[in-house]
Amino acid sequence: MVKANGGSYYSYDELRIVLLGKTGVGTGSTILGRDAFKAEASFESATKESQRETSEINGRRVTVIDTPGLFDTDLTNEVIQREISNCISMILPGPHVFIIVINLAQRFTQEEKTAVKIIQETFGENSLMFTMVLFTRGDDLNDKTIEQYLGNPGSALKNLIDECGNRYHVFNNNETGDRTQVTDLLQKIDNMVKMNQGRYFTNEMFEEAAISIEHIREIIKENERQNQTQVEELKIFCCSKQVFCTHLYL
Repeated sequence: MVKANGGSYYSYDELRIVLLGKTGVGTGSTILGRDAFKAEASFESATKESQRETSEINGRRVTVIDTPGLFDTDLTNEVIQREISNCISMILPGPHVFIIVINLAQRFTQEEKTAVKIIQETFGENSLMFTMVLFTRGDDLNDKTIEQYLGNPGSALKNLIDECGNRYHVFNNNETGDRTQVTDLLQKIDNMVKMNQGRYFTNEMFEEAAISIEHIREIIKENERQNQTQVEELKIFCCSKQVFCTHLYL
């Protein structure tokens, strides 16, 4: 066990993972090496609640929280934020890594970009140092490399990778029985944890992010109130001077 700055501990005998992505991807079962999340088999039956499963991998206890399709387009911002809060409480004292799961067989849609933004804002800026991207269906790249797929600097996916410290991995779905790709993923996670000096994302970090978001919302509301007051004052001024100012509000 290693003590990290800030009082958090990282045990090399335990790893805690939170998966963020679309419903029905099946990544959790691939990582754990068994049919752990049975509802993943079909989109229609996929659960809308976070699930927790644990397996022993190479002598280590690995716990995975599979979130309920936070990239699905039918979820409201409020539902996304509620499930994010719920998944944190399910994996105390906190996850070592958030894995954003993206299907290479599908376009990275505007809805997914928005969902990623909401997740990042809800967890706070500190969460990025605990985050990496996992691409599934790497078989569909055909003759392309993942770097070619990501596109030029400035593309949405490239920006996401950069924000996550250039940490990413690719799963080939036709090789789900190949544990090498899982071993490689876990090694990348271990490297990230070591860079973070053993720290994991804590509930305190989440609460700080929530307070920051609420503060920003209050500032926005206050600015809106001030703007409305200024508009009302301008209306009164225009009327008193008998100035036709309807065009100001078109």
